[in-house]
Amino acid sequence: MSQGREKATWINGIEMSGPSLQIYAEGAEMLYRAGRDTEWMAISISRRSLQDAAIEILGAELPLPASGMINHVISASMARRLLELVRSQPTFSQGLPGYENLILIALVTAIASANHEKPHHSTARAIRRLEIVSRADRAIRDLVGSRYSSEALCRAVGASERSIQTHFQEAFGMSPKSCFTTLALNQARTVLMNTDFRPGIISETALKFGFEHLGRFRELSRSLF
Repeated sequence: MSQGREKATWINGIEMSGPSLQIYAEGAEMLYRAGRDTEWMAISISRRSLQDAAIEILGAELPLPASGMINHVISASMARRLLELVRSQPTFSQGLPGYENLILIALVTAIASANHEKPHHSTARAIRRLEIVSRADRAIRDLVGSRYSSEALCRAVGASERSIQTHFQEAFGMSPKSCFTTLALNQARTVLMNTDFRPGIISETALKFGFEHLGRFRELSRSLF
């Protein structure tokens, strides 16, 4: 669930400026950029547990996605209720004896009411943007450890450099190269934090993750971390 205020939150090609509830099927991919002052929470629950609760509460199963993700607009009061319940009960059982599980009851109610409000579906452009950004995201992760190459990225994605740049900027507010650099810096930092220090380890790690100039690697690392 997400609630953006000043700048819209972007999830899987959909921009949301108000309270919303996303339902993800098993194994679904999530590409997410939080708008300023966004509040969000995640609840992990099995399909069967959720449907059993729905049958007990509503007398019928909920329409859940078989794959991917669906987004629903929910009321501000429902969003506040869910946030308050999760904050007051950070862990909870999936059982539902006597309707004691308030979070699960609120979740089922929110999904059921949202479906009556006509869930927001992605536009054709949003779907296309998600396809390009998803392929670019996977390709960028595969490229980490080598020098960044826009040509290699375009070949992997099957789209023009301009198209990738535009969609990536809209989705994440950064260029593909900036994302590549950030991922490489994070991976390098993880290695350094989990490796005993010895002379040369920093330059070796920088080279391993595609940074050929140690001074630039240090400058970028200080800026990010």
